[in-house]
Amino acid sequence: MKIKKYVVYPGFVRSRSDGDRHYVTSDMLMRLYKVRRAECMIILPPDREKDYKLLVEKAERMGLIPLYPDNNLMREGAAT
Repeated sequence: MKIKKYVVYPGFVRSRSDGDRHYVTSDMLMRLYKVRRAECMIILPPDREKDYKLLVEKAERMGLIPLYPDNNLMREGAAT
């Protein structure tokens, strides 16, 4: 088993062009940040993850680098 380096938090971003909210999946985030799934712990949003707080605390204790949806990153990813 690979050592985890990142914690991925899928979620919503708001479009600057039309104001709509768009959900960014964990797969999209890993692709945009150019990281491998084996290096990641994925924590779903609180409404979909029963043990959200415990998992967040575990990721913090492990010193994982958090990867969140980001409007700037999404724009760069869409351009490539």
